[in-house]
Amino acid sequence: MKYFILIAFAIVVSCATVAQNQFEKNKTINDIEQALQKCYDRATDNANTITCAYDASKAANNLLNQLYKKALAIAPTSFKNVLITSQRQWLTYKINDDRLQEKLYAASPGTMYIPMIGHRSFELIKERCIFLEEVIERF
Repeated sequence: MKYFILIAFAIVVSCATVAQNQFEKNKTINDIEQALQKCYDRATDNANTITCAYDASKAANNLLNQLYKKALAIAPTSFKNVLITSQRQWLTYKINDDRLQEKLYAASPGTMYIPMIGHRSFELIKERCIFLEEVIERF
């Protein structure tokens, strides 16, 4: 099953270039989430749904990186150290959660669980983006 997930992911990545364009133009996490919902609505099969979830996660991750850099640039020095530590710990949590999701669904039959992994990843990134937006607003 592990190999099946890797093969499915490789197929998704190879098809992702066209779909990624619909997410690149979005500037906020809410825009990305709306584009994700539209992508899901247009998806005609599971492969398209997988592409939607992973492309939205990639776009959200790019936004997350921009927000983190902006927060670091404007935060006072005393806050920066805490933010850096927090971000590192959050990344560890996200990586471990992604691994847990993969393990959880690896033994499940079929491919319907693969988009669930991608969507869960998107949701975690979305939550962190919202937090970083709040940090930026406060400084």
